Amino acid sequence: MSLTTTAGLSRRLHAASGPRSSRPSAPRHDTKRPPRRLSPSGGLTDWVGVDVEDVTPALACATPSKKCPAGRTGTIAGVNVHRSRREPVCSACLAAAAVRASATYRANMARRTELVDAGAPACTIRSQKLPGGSTGTYFGYRAHIVAQQRPCEACATVMTAPLACARPSRRYPTGRTGTDAGYQAHVRERQPSCEPCHSSHLDTTNASRATPEGRARRQASYLANWDSYAEANIRRYGLTMEKYRALLAAQGGVCAICGSADAGGRGRFSVDHDHRCCPERLRSCGKCVRGLLCSPCNTGIGLLRDDPERLIAAAAYLTASRLTVAV
Repeated sequence: MSLTTTAGLSRRLHAASGPRSSRPSAPRHDTKRPPRRLSPSGGLTDWVGVDVEDVTPALACATPSKKCPAGRTGTIAGVNVHRSRREPVCSACLAAAAVRASATYRANMARRTELVDAGAPACTIRSQKLPGGSTGTYFGYRAHIVAQQRPCEACATVMTAPLACARPSRRYPTGRTGTDAGYQAHVRERQPSCEPCHSSHLDTTNASRATPEGRARRQASYLANWDSYAEANIRRYGLTMEKYRALLAAQGGVCAICGSADAGGRGRFSVDHDHRCCPERLRSCGKCVRGLLCSPCNTGIGLLRDDPERLIAAAAYLTASRLTVAV
């Protein structure tokens, strides 16, 4: 079949199917209804043919719907529309939500007061957030106090727990044992942390330090508070910053052993003291301080246990090795 015959056959088929206007057209999925927005005058205006800068975009709550032709501004439905579109809630909808929350609170308090007056313990009254009551929690203890009742044994016991992490709070109604917040509660109360809280704190700290952001944050914090860290560390050895600077100036600003001006480590010369006087590693009375050393020298004599005989033997060994290699 030739190309001309094919074209003629196509024309005859189209003619047999009737005029073009009577044939069903394929659905167009790309056709969209023009969006509608509130114009500055307050009416509805088609978006087509209107400059974007000349039209004020409408708030979500002001968009009309089948149930609310005038919009939902100033209603709870308007708040829900704002939240569904993830945009800030307007002041009118916030005011409506505040009024409803206040009415709900007053109704709940009236119901609670009736139950308390009837003799029910305040901690056993159920609510939407606590359907099983709040006995033995911070909220139960607080409910007793608000209702001017003597706290029951369960609520009083949980609020007077010997461990700081076991005491409930507003955020942790059943206590915070086994969490990093429980460890911080121990620290505030100056208590030794329990094993679950200590383990949780280590896990949280190690997870934070393992990330590049955590390491950068720790380094920035150290550099920003270098003076306070240095003063706290030096104070352990019975020195003040003035005595430390005077001792470093007497050494000429260099290490007392190798004479290097580079402190190494964290950029601060280490305080060396006699461990026979003060055996503790990071403690000194201040009278047994021998000098300031760079990080390599301080580490070296520490690993050799501050033993002069070992140091002499190590020096002789290194010297003999050098002579053997030279020969």
